[in-house]
Amino acid sequence: MQVCRKVFARQLTLDRDPHGNVQVSLIETEKLLSEMVATKLAAWKEEGKYVGKFAAQHHFFGYEGRCRCSIKLRTLTTATLWVTQLLC
Repeated sequence: MQVCRKVFARQLTLDRDPHGNVQVSLIETEKLLSEMVATKLAAWKEEGKYVGKFAAQHHFFGYEGRCRCSIKLRTLTTATLWVTQLLC
């Protein structure tokens, strides 16, 4: 777990954008969270509280995928579905 935290801390010090901001989309929070879950499940397994399997699969969605759906994305998705419905 400590190694994962070191990797996450290193990612906070990566190159910044032209405005001096941390490039949030480059921080692999999905890997940090899955490592934390795996560690907790391993501890529960030793205690006999968990008998399942855990295998994380990571996928990069970018900064927008980590927060909420953007208005533009929702608009384009809705418009595409509307046009598709009209054509069918």
